[in-house]
Amino acid sequence: MKPPEELIECYQAIVNASKAGANVTKQINEFNLLLKNLNKLSKTELTRRALEIKTETLKLAQQAQTQTLINITIAVTIAIIVVVLAVLFYVKYRYRLWLLWIRMRGGYRVYPGHGGGKRESMITSGEVWAVILAIMIVASVFAVAQAITAGRVVEPFSELGLLGPKMKIGDYPTRVLVGDKIKRYIYIGNHMGYPVWYIVYAKLGNRTTFVNSTIPANLPPIWKYQILLPHNSNTTTPVTLIMNKTGSNLKLIFELWYIDPETGKEKYYTWTHLYLNVTAPPTKLT
Repeated sequence: MKPPEELIECYQAIVNASKAGANVTKQINEFNLLLKNLNKLSKTELTRRALEIKTETLKLAQQAQTQTLINITIAVTIAIIVVVLAVLFYVKYRYRLWLLWIRMRGGYRVYPGHGGGKRESMITSGEVWAVILAIMIVASVFAVAQAITAGRVVEPFSELGLLGPKMKIGDYPTRVLVGDKIKRYIYIGNHMGYPVWYIVYAKLGNRTTFVNSTIPANLPPIWKYQILLPHNSNTTTPVTLIMNKTGSNLKLIFELWYIDPETGKEKYYTWTHLYLNVTAPPTKLT
């Protein structure tokens, strides 16, 4: 199911601005407020508020791109200046460095080597200075590359975790009664390098229900949660469900989906699950 087009465009603007280096914390918070009240807002109100967020975000993106260009220009200029100064210093002061060396070490005794050729001082050696100059150029190029690639993630990934009622891994009660509320917590972590619009679905199946890392469970969702999560952040949200049927080894599945910023469509990412034994409440004696 594709989300409203207004939200997709707003989400894409936030992602692009974040990748450009803009601080979009305020826009992410406003976007999440729209998600929270999605069913309460009219089409007109949703469009208006989404457009406001998008307009603000586009301005931030333009400012961030301009600042990035300025930073790269400064880095390149500094690199050029450093190289030019190094060359000028070598051309103008190499003989003075040689005289300084003579003053400092002029009293040393020199013994002839085995090779009959003339030996040249490291201070006035063109090869030595060429190596130094090459090192300076490489360092300057590295600095420019760092300015361009700053903030990029080498191995992006997302996290999905299921926590028990005490917000810990492992304390999962597996026996519940029909009509009782069961409380769990869902943990989501974003390490993708940009803000991600996540959607979590809860589905109830049985032991034979098939689900893996590439194929979601072919079941209707019984619970849904969505959030726009900034890069390098996480969230833990409570899940309260009521089991309305009995069954042994019922599979409570939680699937993590996300909205692809390129296509605006939902994409399945991963899942986790828990087995439950749901029984009828004891009969009251009259």
